[in-house]
Amino acid sequence: MPQRRKTEIVQVNLRLREDLRQRLWRVAEKSGRSFNQEIVRRLEESFRHEGVDAVFDAIARAHDERNKELQTTIAEQQATLAEQRAMSKSIDAKLEKLTRLTELLNAGIKK
Repeated sequence: MPQRRKTEIVQVNLRLREDLRQRLWRVAEKSGRSFNQEIVRRLEESFRHEGVDAVFDAIARAHDERNKELQTTIAEQQATLAEQRAMSKSIDAKLEKLTRLTELLNAGIKK
């Protein structure tokens, strides 16, 4: 392939279906562009979308990673909460025993 400046305009032969050519032609006319300008605009836009797609993919990956982190944190907090509830029940049972003992002691002292 010959070396050319990046800004040099070059002619390219293109083969496409007639229905696609007609669609491009109609859109070009409606938008006030030439057939060539319409093709070039659409090609350039497709490359711009590649960059946008890469950004969206990166955002999606970051979102997935953060979601996994949050799920792990939630699971850890649920486990901690279950432990705290178990401890609370144990403390409540011991407190209830102490309350009964205190009542018995107070009843015995009053006699």
